[in-house]
Amino acid sequence: MRFLALGLALLTSLAAHAQLATPVEAIDLAMAKPLKYVGLYKSPGSESGTMKSCVFRNDDVTVVYEYCRKVEAPAVSLRIFVHASNSSVNIYAEGALDPSQIRRDFYFDPLWRVRSAFNLPSFKLAMTPAELRAYEIETKNQIGCSVFFMENMGLYERCFADSGMDEAATAAWIEKTSAFWHEPSESWYEFQKLLRTKVEAAL
Repeated sequence: MRFLALGLALLTSLAAHAQLATPVEAIDLAMAKPLKYVGLYKSPGSESGTMKSCVFRNDDVTVVYEYCRKVEAPAVSLRIFVHASNSSVNIYAEGALDPSQIRRDFYFDPLWRVRSAFNLPSFKLAMTPAELRAYEIETKNQIGCSVFFMENMGLYERCFADSGMDEAATAAWIEKTSAFWHEPSESWYEFQKLLRTKVEAAL
């Protein structure tokens, strides 16, 4: 019920304003309703050509879980498409151990990053895994807004001109996402464990 109530409030807020979803908003919507397994596709970024991405969906989000295999990869990489805001959130993390088993203190700062962007016109709500693969290729160089750590430069927090948001919305996204980068929500840890169980059940 907690995530369902949060989800309803977030949908109302996101639909009323042109703003990118934050990581916490995207995660809470993904957990508010059961995620159903849609299918998988070969990741276009896989050097071996064998790594697959799993697709899950509920009424409010589409989730792409990269490095999708029963044995957990040394990194977690996922993308949450938030339907109400017509935007997506990319989250990537590596750490000292399997990422879903550790807390923020054990993440490698240069390998812990968040990016959001509005969806391109080619994005559709009920895309198949094959269509999502093509969309991943299409948006490979999309920028939007990002928070990540750069060696010798510190934390990088920026929305580019193509982010599509006004100054107030940009400042709000950066503030909330930077807070998440420093101290992720408990829902982030819960979500990773949930996805691991879904991956293991689907494969």
